[in-house]
Parts: sequence; structure tokens; C-alpha cells
Amino acid sequence: MNLNAGIHTLDDLPEDVQIPPELWDGERGSISWLLALDRLKQSTGIVEEKEFANYLNIPSSTLSDVRRGKMEINPRIKCQILNFLGFHSLTTVMQLLLNEERAAALKRTIQRQAKKIAASNAAKNGD
Repeated sequence: MNLNAGIHTLDDLPEDVQIPPELWDGERGSISWLLALDRLKQSTGIVEEKEFANYLNIPSSTLSDVRRGKMEINPRIKCQILNFLGFHSLTTVMQLLLNEERAAALKRTIQRQAKKIAASNAAKNGD
């Protein structure tokens, strides 16, 4: 299996892997991690966020930051979610995570470039 090919749509997944369509973010070409996190929480029967954070072995403040979009879900938690979703093939897990990491790296590059352009324009305009 070619890890560089990546997974962009549900059709790109191996036949033995099924992601519920409601958990797939078609725009990003990846799992909707917050929805999957909620699905994992539901499966545990845990109601309180603090208890769920303990289950994940992370501080409750980290879980809160993830939910508010201030922090990305770390790879260890993503692996727990993927295991819950039935991803037992390491190759498939790596494809998903590498594809997402490439997208995140591209986003960071675009943001750095935008800041350089903004600084250059501000210098030209005397701001």
C-alpha cells in the first residue's frame, strides 16, 4: 500500500475499513475528529467531561481547549479514536494521519507566508 497516496475520500479506504459517513469531513478529506471524539465518549457511557478527560489520560483543560478549537487532538488520542472506529491496520492509520499532517503543514506554510507578506506590506506603507 502506498502511504504517499493518502486518503482523500471514503472511497479511498480499504474495503475492510468502514467510517460512518457522518464522521467524515469531505472538505478536509479526513475524519471529523470532534464528532468521532463525541462518539467515543458516548460509547464509554461517561457523561462528565472531567471523567472523560481522565479516561483519555489528558487534563480536562486540554479537552476543553480541543473542543473550543484552540488545540488539535494529539496523535495518541487520534489513535484511540481510530481504534474505537475499528482501524486495526497500522498502514491505514498511518495513511490517515500522514495525509492530515501534510494538510496541516501546508496550512502552516500558507499562514507563515501570509504573515511575511503582511509584514512586507506594512514596511512598504510605513505602518
